[in-house]
Amino acid sequence: MIEQSRADTPPLADAQEIERELLRLWRSVGESEKPMMRARVLSLVVVTEAARENEMAELM
Repeated sequence: MIEQSRADTPPLADAQEIERELLRLWRSVGESEKPMMRARVLSLVVVTEAARENEMAELM
């Protein structure tokens, strides 16, 4: 479930905040660490989307 403090934040603002943080992290890791970071971010996106789809399915 979405935390109450985040529920009032527009999705675009959340996305922009996440993008800024990911860019900061991307710049802070070495080249050898970037493939693992990329894989973790993609996994997180897939898991997040699946959770949202499940929430939507439960609401219907």
